[in-house]
Amino acid sequence: MTSRIVFIVESTFQKWEHQRFGIDLLRSNRFEVEIWDLTPFMHPGCEKQNENLKEVKDPGYHLFRTRDEAFAAIAGLDNASFVVCMVVYSRKALPLYRALSKSQAAYGVVYVYGQPETKQPPEIFIRKLLRNASPAIVAQRFFRAVPFKTWGIRPAATLVLAGTTSMPAFRYPVDATTRILWGHSFDYDVYLNELQRPSEAPAAPTAVFLDECIPNHPDYAQIGIPAPCRDEEYYPPLGRFFDWVEKNHGLKVVIAAHPRSDYGESRPFGNRPVVKGKTAELVRTCQCVMSHASTSVNFAVLFNKPLVFLTLSALENVPREKNRIHSMAGWFKKAPLLIDAIAAITEKDWRSSLALDRAAYERYRETFIKSAGSPEKPQWQLFADFLLAGAAPRGRFEP
Repeated sequence: MTSRIVFIVESTFQKWEHQRFGIDLLRSNRFEVEIWDLTPFMHPGCEKQNENLKEVKDPGYHLFRTRDEAFAAIAGLDNASFVVCMVVYSRKALPLYRALSKSQAAYGVVYVYGQPETKQPPEIFIRKLLRNASPAIVAQRFFRAVPFKTWGIRPAATLVLAGTTSMPAFRYPVDATTRILWGHSFDYDVYLNELQRPSEAPAAPTAVFLDECIPNHPDYAQIGIPAPCRDEEYYPPLGRFFDWVEKNHGLKVVIAAHPRSDYGESRPFGNRPVVKGKTAELVRTCQCVMSHASTSVNFAVLFNKPLVFLTLSALENVPREKNRIHSMAGWFKKAPLLIDAIAAITEKDWRSSLALDRAAYERYRETFIKSAGSPEKPQWQLFADFLLAGAAPRGRFEP
């Protein structure tokens, strides 16, 4: 029987992820829980760049600086251990998955990050085809096309899924022997926890902005893409729009800071409150939620709050940003407000943005957050129950 759970991650592990991964909950179920951070050799430079974000004081946290050190630890795992691999299956991660396959421990993968697909106009599609002719992309596509068993990879024992879009979207080494555990997004756990807390209304009506740390997101370096815009292109028009909202609609704008943001002593949002780690709480008591295309719109959907989508010229000029913002807004049958053209935003535009289509919210919930019929339990309690029972329901699986 499993007595030890090991999370393997490839990005700097932070304090907020302790709750996200249900560490305390799993330990309350009498599992020994560890977090193995492979950032230093999986993404050299990122660990140093994000050093100021690391607040880990967990006795089960281990940072591996070399591949040899990590793979030796994996080789030492026994059949009482279960690995939750949070590392995306890719050509770069092939040695890791091979090491897991040789280990005596079973391993599982998680895909609970559904989001509306971006729509690509013909010119973007053509550019993508040309870009995909690069040696690195061709090599990755070849890797994807080869059956994972050819690479010496053992299929994952478990696949954790959330909404209905999870099934066709994932790319992991799974087959018909993989046991499927239907759960929900990590945000749903936060939502369930928030419902257990007393709710206290703010002193003044608020509009919550879901920060995405767009000009300086630390993941850009890890993914290998440039930032879509500079600070001076982003924060000034955003600030002017927030001024307009506060002056014309009697709402106090509060910033729900992105969990990976690090604003330090800087004040990019002026004197507005910037609150980190309390997004669900802020959304629960607000009048409306403003966003570009943050996955935290999950909270607006769960708490039935009006969603106002925002864009600006600097983002409209970057196809990947424009596409994801318009795709997200389109799911709710809305058009994003162009906030650096405040004079053109009418009262009708604002009211239209505040409209709440309950049918669209319900579709979004079932498609991306929580599949219908999955138990109303925390995600990691479902996982603990699965391990303690030694089995899980088999679902139909079509890779």
